[in-house]
Amino acid sequence: MFPNSKFKYKNPPMSKDVVGFELFINWKEPIVLVEGVFDAIAIKRNAIPLLGKFPSKKLIMKIMESGVTDIYIALDEDAKEDALKLSEFMMGYGKNVYMMDMDAKDPSDLGFTNFWKQIELTKQTGFSDLIRSRLS
Repeated sequence: MFPNSKFKYKNPPMSKDVVGFELFINWKEPIVLVEGVFDAIAIKRNAIPLLGKFPSKKLIMKIMESGVTDIYIALDEDAKEDALKLSEFMMGYGKNVYMMDMDAKDPSDLGFTNFWKQIELTKQTGFSDLIRSRLS
């Protein structure tokens, strides 16, 4: 953590074209896409940090090759537009997308128990949901 800074942490100087926590992912189960590693650590189960707001090329390829069908998108509230674009992108490839309403909290702020309660309440995102979100 950086005191007196708007940054939570600084990424190391390396390529972001990786699949974060790949060894811990069960590709036969739904995956959860989050922005950072601390969010993924807090969620614990099948969470993949994007290290930003959009998946790397390697992650996109892995998602397509793995056959995973259900994808939860849990980007921070300030990345709502990016979450919409990512949802539309994944839906275009036939994935079942569940765009989570983070209600101004990061996944790591919610914590493990509250995050998974919210997952249970999240309904599949449809094309009409994307349009409605873009209009509001």
